[in-house]
Amino acid sequence: MFRHHRHLSTAALIVLALGSFAACGGDDDDEGVSPVDTPSETTADPADVAPPEDGDDEGAGGDEQDEGSESDSGLDLPAACDLLTDEEVEAAIGTATSEGEDDVAIDGLSYSQCFWEDAEGNQMIGVGVVETTDRFDMHVGNMPSYEELPGLGDEAIAFPGVSSETRGATGGRTISISVDDRTVTVSLRLDGETPVDAVTPLAEAVLARF
Repeated sequence: MFRHHRHLSTAALIVLALGSFAACGGDDDDEGVSPVDTPSETTADPADVAPPEDGDDEGAGGDEQDEGSESDSGLDLPAACDLLTDEEVEAAIGTATSEGEDDVAIDGLSYSQCFWEDAEGNQMIGVGVVETTDRFDMHVGNMPSYEELPGLGDEAIAFPGVSSETRGATGGRTISISVDDRTVTVSLRLDGETPVDAVTPLAEAVLARF
């Protein structure tokens, strides 16, 4: 059983889930579900979510850094782009470029996140680390449906859509994990259906580097 979860009072990240996406039609089994990852029942305007700052794309995984390095902001959070290797990214979605960001979300929570995307923009991996477990509590409280995943972190769930602090993406699936008083999200969008079993190895790899 999950513990009682708090209700946040400010808007937060967007999860735009499922339905068809432009290049490939999305996940048929989740068509029509579009949960928004906010503390309220209303849909947040994407314009209210700050876009990521411009930066140069790097190869999958970015520059090699020492394992366990902190985010560039100096926060006590691991840098999200260091939590998957080039090989792990390529095995999941092929050759990809990465974009990382360390910032503070509109609800005041510090985060580090990284996205890897293939050249066509049809496949994507996202990793986020957010201070406290408030984000995990929000996922449990706001997702219309989710699957509990025993054995990952302290608690973990999977749900349709791509979880992000700054961008929306249709299709795909996210695993949200409560671990060490942080929330870790690992999202995957494939060119077609994205089963939970495809995301789980990536989540295990990320947690192994904590």
